Amino acid sequence: MKHKGLLFIVTALVVLSSYAAYADGAKIGMISQAQATAEEVSKTAEQTKNLVLWEVNENRADAPDIYRFYDNLAAMLLAVEVGEIDGMFLTRPVAEYLTAQNPSLKIYGIAGMAVDLGYAFGFMNDDKGKVLCNKFNEALRIIKQVGRLDKLYAKYLVKPGRKDPEVVNFPLFPDGETIKVAVTGDLPPLDYMTPDGKAAGFNTALLAEIGKHLGCNIQIMQVDSAARVPALTSGRADVVFWFSVWTGIDAQQPDMTSDVIVSEPYYTTDMFFMAGKK
Repeated sequence: MKHKGLLFIVTALVVLSSYAAYADGAKIGMISQAQATAEEVSKTAEQTKNLVLWEVNENRADAPDIYRFYDNLAAMLLAVEVGEIDGMFLTRPVAEYLTAQNPSLKIYGIAGMAVDLGYAFGFMNDDKGKVLCNKFNEALRIIKQVGRLDKLYAKYLVKPGRKDPEVVNFPLFPDGETIKVAVTGDLPPLDYMTPDGKAAGFNTALLAEIGKHLGCNIQIMQVDSAARVPALTSGRADVVFWFSVWTGIDAQQPDMTSDVIVSEPYYTTDMFFMAGKK
């Protein structure tokens, strides 16, 4: 069961096996994982510039599939449009949002996964990071208890529409600590950065709630998916928003490195396979 964070590839293949169009194997896009350390990212700078980090062949009885990882959603959508890949794995709310926005895209089915994909906050695995992680976990527990998390879920994720996610205003605390948070801002309606640099979406709204609870100021910066760990290890960010974890199973985690610890998952979802209409 331990496949360097690619557990979901094995369990999700049931989706593709249902479609004759991909009987000869499919080229599948996914958002980059965060396994690489800062040093490894530096060594693969050229690949990072090209937005494709690596490819993995997963042998099947009928044909191999090829998995390509992209640093951001825009690059992966372009790859579908030009035929570089046949489709992509995305979480449910992102897939539903994209199909509402773009009629040329189609959801083919839900991945037959034995576990859910959870989203969590990432912190440096040091004393400062552990203290901050504990603070975030306590804030998350209270936000859940008072029902705020359910309200945000209903507002942003139940039925994603055609409109861009609502911009979030962060409260200011003149005497409060400033926490630098790196977000991908590239997975609406989860998190999204508008063209004029304003943060929006479910993740961002939850972060604003945590800021209120902690009495701290949230400073947002945008990073590509592969830059999440370097943002922490370089000190540019105190928190990365988001990291992926598989819930309910003891297996290699897709976004885990020895440099990072994560909070309790604040949201779990399943994966969809989607592609351009045939």
